[in-house]
Amino acid sequence: MTLATYLPASTRTRVWAPLALLCVSACFLDGGGSGSTYGITGNGETDASTGATSTGVSASSDPAGTSTGDDSSTSAGPTTTNDPTAPTTDSTTDPTDPTTNPTTDPGACPGECSPGQVEEGAPCDPCGVETRSCTDQCSWGAWSCEDAERCALWSLANGAVTWTTTRWSELGGQPDAPTTPIEAAFDATAHQLAVVLTHESFHVLDVPGQQWIDMGARSSLFPQLGDATLRAAYSTNPGLAEQAPVSAVEDVALLSADSVWAYTGFHAPTLGHNFLFQEPCCNENANWQVPEAPAPGDLRAYWLDLVGADLWVDVQCDGTPFAFYGAALTDTTAHVQDIGYCFDFLYETGFSDYPPLALPGAPSSGALLGGAFYQGKAIFLVGANTSS
Repeated sequence: MTLATYLPASTRTRVWAPLALLCVSACFLDGGGSGSTYGITGNGETDASTGATSTGVSASSDPAGTSTGDDSSTSAGPTTTNDPTAPTTDSTTDPTDPTTNPTTDPGACPGECSPGQVEEGAPCDPCGVETRSCTDQCSWGAWSCEDAERCALWSLANGAVTWTTTRWSELGGQPDAPTTPIEAAFDATAHQLAVVLTHESFHVLDVPGQQWIDMGARSSLFPQLGDATLRAAYSTNPGLAEQAPVSAVEDVALLSADSVWAYTGFHAPTLGHNFLFQEPCCNENANWQVPEAPAPGDLRAYWLDLVGADLWVDVQCDGTPFAFYGAALTDTTAHVQDIGYCFDFLYETGFSDYPPLALPGAPSSGALLGGAFYQGKAIFLVGANTSS
């Protein structure tokens, strides 16, 4: 039996959609869902910066890969002398000492660089940087595009045929940016904001402005989570869920491998919200027991589309085509769930075989992701930020 059974008819539709996914049962609801109320602000400051930060290209780097041994600015090897009387070894060191290796010891390497030295060059598509390393022979190796897919955001607008990518350094408001790996993200549709969660902190993103505008301790926003590691999150706008005008608040669900936390009335500008309940997830939920369902502990991201502009796959629930859907991503798979009729997972495929993820510019693996959300008829995937 679901939570919707115990709610007034006016709220049954909007709560059914977000919470049916997460095996909600009535035994965790206290008399209609009135819970603790929170209203906090992070640092209370808005960073007005709109400029992109440095891409990390050093002044001494050679983006074109044309450094030579004649360029003293890139040579880390020692200077040499032509004096034939100059000693070739330390007077206290046996020339046959096996710890003295003329090809790997930076102090004995006469080439253009020191072994192990790494140099960064120009940015490379979509979100990487050209990098080269010094070989044991004291010469530069070939340039390669490192961390090419470690973007901050991938976005796919309705009707687009290519994903748009955004680097972490291209987002404004860097003092409010995440500095640790991302665990989950959810949308605040009415205000065009998104909330990104790490293990220790929350961060508010102005989505169209591409700028971080607030941050704070996760424990101050969602104290009920404790030390839980989140696997996914999503929000449901009550207005959209009832096919009515967009409302100013969201219903929010946060999911770990074995629990779900439910919140209502989340108002992104003030961060005010009501804690509804926490309960175990998801062994008792039949929707999660079908073959097409993911294991909660494998989730990387989940987004909920209550607009239905593009459903991507043509599947049916008991003969009824679905109108709205949720998409769950793991490292290697994609799973689509009906929202609004049977709430079953109806479709499973490989990560890059899911039609939107097969388009150019999409991430190649769910391992690159820390969360997802749907806003303004567009899918947004949030990078895991594991290289920060």
